Amino acid sequence: MRFLDGLTGKQRSALVIFVVMMGIVLIGLGGVMASQDLPGALGSATPSPSAVSSSPQDALATPRPMLAPTWTPIPTLPAAPLLPYFQSATCPFEVPPGADVDCGYLTIAEDRAVGLAQSALQASTRLIRLAVAIYRSPADQPYADPLVYLHGGPGGAALSRSPSYYETFILPLLEDRDVIMFDQRGSGLSKPSLDCPEYSDMIQRELREGYVIGDVPDDRYINALLVCRDRLRRLGVNPAAYTSAANAADVVDLVTMLGYDQVNLYGVSYGTRLALTVMRDYPEIVRSVVLDSALPVEISLYAEQAYKADYAFGKLFAGCASDPACRRAYPNLEAAYYNVVDRLNATPIEVWGVTLRDGRTFNATVRGVDFTSLLFFSLYSSELIELAPAMIYAVRAGETRLLTAFMGSPLSMEAGISTGVFISINCHEEIFTTTPAEIEAAHAAYPEMQDFARAAFFQDIETHFEFCQAWGAAPFNPLELEPVISGLPALILAGEYDPATPPDFGRQVAANLSHSYFYEFPGQAHGVGMSNAGCALPMVRAFLDEPSQAPDSACIPEIPAPSFIR
Repeated sequence: MRFLDGLTGKQRSALVIFVVMMGIVLIGLGGVMASQDLPGALGSATPSPSAVSSSPQDALATPRPMLAPTWTPIPTLPAAPLLPYFQSATCPFEVPPGADVDCGYLTIAEDRAVGLAQSALQASTRLIRLAVAIYRSPADQPYADPLVYLHGGPGGAALSRSPSYYETFILPLLEDRDVIMFDQRGSGLSKPSLDCPEYSDMIQRELREGYVIGDVPDDRYINALLVCRDRLRRLGVNPAAYTSAANAADVVDLVTMLGYDQVNLYGVSYGTRLALTVMRDYPEIVRSVVLDSALPVEISLYAEQAYKADYAFGKLFAGCASDPACRRAYPNLEAAYYNVVDRLNATPIEVWGVTLRDGRTFNATVRGVDFTSLLFFSLYSSELIELAPAMIYAVRAGETRLLTAFMGSPLSMEAGISTGVFISINCHEEIFTTTPAEIEAAHAAYPEMQDFARAAFFQDIETHFEFCQAWGAAPFNPLELEPVISGLPALILAGEYDPATPPDFGRQVAANLSHSYFYEFPGQAHGVGMSNAGCALPMVRAFLDEPSQAPDSACIPEIPAPSFIR
């Protein structure tokens, strides 16, 4: 990859590791994807709210192209069993060498208001299928309580990516018990998929044709998402049926259909919110819970966006200042960062970016807010944390090679998410539970991060709320604002530098879980169990063996601080 030319050996190695790790991080993204829509992340022009905010339903009057269904609806056959039911099937992914895996599909009702006791014969019962993989333990007599992995997003995936982290993550957890992975409703290999190719194809088309992303008005992307909504509705999809509460009920059905009495849950990022929802609604099936990069159910991530950026950047600046080598190489990193932001706001630069997955180049205009967004994304990865000071100083000196490498991360993250699920759940649980005024007030407490925080809303908070109404997400539910209070054993892991779910989120969750153990991992970012498996996973195994006791955490002080690459 030519964008690596001119970088030091350490910088090249860190970026290569990041490319590999990004596929793993994707399954653990939580809530707002750091200025979640690509135009806001990479140089959006100021939007024209009138295109949507005057009346989101206006878009329905525009003729939409009839697109071919992306899946075959499951027929309601006379011989179909009562819902739910599980059927074995060939694994829809390449099984890792040496792994013992059983696969299948859990068939359930999309609309749980219909009632799970009804027969699949009834035409009113729309059926959906969840893709499931059961990784079998090599133990002679594995424990009867498997580990159920809950991926992030919302709208991420687990099955198709599981081969890439089988050796480092799944296999260590298989020592004593089976590990069950499944793609949540609408996500990954489950059917139907709520992905939005209308949206992602527009992004890829703009990149291929060499457009400057900042020249594309945001209402084009909103309209593309509404086209996706219309197509999904024509296929019979109900966007309001995709919520954490529905996902939690799916977990119960999965556990029941596979014949288990109790299970252990391992949630990462959004998966922790799902785990908390299972703890709240179905505590009887839960033996213990691991919350990796915890997301409290009672907060609105959109209101927390400015705080999260302020926290993550403050941690980066303090980390460099406390490291003698970094302090000498990059003195007063914070001032250098704000200097770059001010200069880019005054005179944006045009930069070639490279998508980290396929090496595709694209052209983008980078302003101050875009630079902030790219830096924020980089802090999801422990590898890129170490490159961040060098990138800031390089851009200040007019050198953009590292910036070019960093620009692929938002595209990689966007590509791993089922957009429709992401929208349905976040609108229901993050948008409808708050108000534009509350979000503005929360952002105002961090004025230097306000522009960045607004990027998650197409720069217009009211428009975002109206879009969620037009999408058809489930309406406000007061239960989503109530913290989960439980005595179930819980192990909570947090990364010191995590910009998506900062350690304070984990502490907030722990305060309401009377039998919990909280640990912050120094120098680590998002998804501790995968980014620092050598320390985290032995702790997880010890906790699963004996949830009533705190696991041995002697390895945590031995984790080295970031080695800021020069």
